[in-house]
Amino acid sequence: MPRWDFNLTVVNEMDRDLKLITESISWGDFASHKYTIAKGESTKYTLYSPGGAAYGYQFNLVFQDVLPKEGDKHYGTLTVDVDVPLTKDNKSSIQTTGLLETSGWDGKLPAAGHDFSKTLSVSKKRI
Repeated sequence: MPRWDFNLTVVNEMDRDLKLITESISWGDFASHKYTIAKGESTKYTLYSPGGAAYGYQFNLVFQDVLPKEGDKHYGTLTVDVDVPLTKDNKSSIQTTGLLETSGWDGKLPAAGHDFSKTLSVSKKRI
């Protein structure tokens, strides 16, 4: 089995930095990632299952806005869950809380396949 890659580009369209606060990788590993995405910037996260492995990749990433000053309230969180197993159907989801919303990738993957590149933009809801 060759290496399987999941490339996720996260675009921060907020007026605050966005920070990766939790990373849980059950299967696979990071090839590259940053913990903080500056406001107006983007970064690419590459997760993979190495060639010859008897497993796919499974991960959970949770992002939260960085408070500009003490006493401010967080906008919310963004959670990305991806499970691309060796033999079963792929599963994935995107969830937001609070005032965060996403555009671009809808969080769904096809049932089959193993190499994916997705772009996800994060912004604050207009209220």
